[in-house]
Amino acid sequence: MGYQDYFVEKSSGISGSAIFYKKSKFVCLEQNSVKFAPDSSRFFMYCRFALKNDNKDNMPTSGVSAIKDTSKQFIFGETHLKAKPQFMKIRV
Repeated sequence: MGYQDYFVEKSSGISGSAIFYKKSKFVCLEQNSVKFAPDSSRFFMYCRFALKNDNKDNMPTSGVSAIKDTSKQFIFGETHLKAKPQFMKIRV
């Protein structure tokens, strides 16, 4: 469907989190995840994006050469926290 993802699996291997983006509109310049603690399944993940050039010729573009305007960059972040009710204090 034209989407790319950045997926980070929890240390338990049961679930994880993902950031999806439209490959025709954005270039992912950087992606990373950081655990809150070494023995924790909680983490923060992010992608730094830039808008792609308008591509009227439908030519494939990728990487830094496809960036429209470096001032049009943004960072999208997501975190994966414990979901059960008894972990409310940790989430807050």
